[in-house]
Amino acid sequence: MSSFIKPTQLRAYGVDEIDADHADIMAIANRLFDGVQQHRAEQTLGDLLAELVDRCERHFQYEESFFRVLRNAKAAAAHKADHDILRKRLEAIQTDFAEQPAASHSLLTLAVLRDYLLEHIKTFDAELETRIVSESLSMAC
Repeated sequence: MSSFIKPTQLRAYGVDEIDADHADIMAIANRLFDGVQQHRAEQTLGDLLAELVDRCERHFQYEESFFRVLRNAKAAAAHKADHDILRKRLEAIQTDFAEQPAASHSLLTLAVLRDYLLEHIKTFDAELETRIVSESLSMAC
């Protein structure tokens, strides 16, 4: 397994389901990075990319389920807007891959995505998890 995203780069913020999602997303990203580095078959890379997109979308939807009960609409809107940016980036990477599999998944593209995801987790998700914990919101949202 690569050290594209090291476990030490992820911090738990107190909501087990969200923290586990982050670990799953980063594990998929690591497998995708390994696949690109090892020049794996396009089908394998396409499958990993689809898995990453799907896992991110399920995670975003889960987080967004809390937005309606949080008491800070402005923060929720900003967080959702950042999810939408990530959705568009992932969609663009997937489209590029479909058109040119060999060229589109450069290590640089993956590094940019990694950095964006890590920054999102450290800012938006950390704030969300802090609010969930402080407001004792039910995980059954």
